[in-house]
Amino acid sequence: MVTYVGKVLSLDPDIEEKVTLEVNGLVITCFANIRPYSIKIGETYPITFDMLDFQVSIQEGSEETSIERIGTSYSYELRGRLYQGIIDAGICVSDDFLKSDYAYLDKAYICLLVERLDVEFLY
Repeated sequence: MVTYVGKVLSLDPDIEEKVTLEVNGLVITCFANIRPYSIKIGETYPITFDMLDFQVSIQEGSEETSIERIGTSYSYELRGRLYQGIIDAGICVSDDFLKSDYAYLDKAYICLLVERLDVEFLY
């Protein structure tokens, strides 16, 4: 698990789980599936990211590192290098399936189409 300090930029008044964060200079809107305490706009918190359903493809001839939101959903396209089950796309996101099922892609540049990027607020 890779942890970060994220600054809360906004909370959606209609969708309790929708939160927009600044992490490593990136603005990311996620689904906050675990919020063990009340969070406030402008405050920073320890967080980690998780993915719900994704598709993997190899970046042929490219070594691009990026994270791009797809529309206004929680979906993202993550491009980066896979290393021991962790993709580095400007933020690092780990997944057990990336480590076990895609070990053959270790150290390769991949693209993940992530259905939902989740954030977990840690203690």
